[in-house]
Amino acid sequence: MLLINPDKCTGCSLCEAFCSFRAERAVGPAKSRISVLRWEEAGVFIPFTCLQCERPVCLEVCPVGAIKRNPVTRAIEVDGQRCLGCKTCVMACPFGGVAFDPDRGTAVKCDLCQGRPECAKICPTGAIRYIRDDLVALGKRREAISRLSGYLKAAMPGAVGSGAGESGAGGAAAAMPGAAGVGPAGAGAAGAGGSSPGAALPGRQD
Repeated sequence: MLLINPDKCTGCSLCEAFCSFRAERAVGPAKSRISVLRWEEAGVFIPFTCLQCERPVCLEVCPVGAIKRNPVTRAIEVDGQRCLGCKTCVMACPFGGVAFDPDRGTAVKCDLCQGRPECAKICPTGAIRYIRDDLVALGKRREAISRLSGYLKAAMPGAVGSGAGESGAGGAAAAMPGAAGVGPAGAGAAGAGGSSPGAALPGRQD
């Protein structure tokens, strides 16, 4: 299936161009099986196409059985020879993943290019990737970890990835200057005073 990361999309529309050319030998968003949803003011671009559902409503409602799942690629495909052009699948899909082509008179949708999707091959930023269904969760976890690491580095410079190479054995302690017994605050209480651990705890009665 296609794994899409909107954070990486620049809105270049190469996916639309290559998709439409492969499908129709014509370049144009109207003929593409993938569309880039655009919020220009916010700089947000989201590539969108068929989600290849495990329980595809489009397949279930087709009155003539023109929509089938490819056993090899697992893509939901439309048989243009059998399609009546009734648009029932277009109306039934809750995500807008099926379109109607007035020139053909049939429903059209992403078929994963028979297992070699052009959009994933041409995307210059890796916003669209083609991966096995069972690896989707793993890929999402890796992306989440990468984003979390970035947030932590921005919020706590030096705390993430510092280790011994940057600050030696005290690298972790240096990121917490208020820790008792370590760093600048702890040095005056337990380091210089050096009498007992109790000295670092004001108000303690011995």
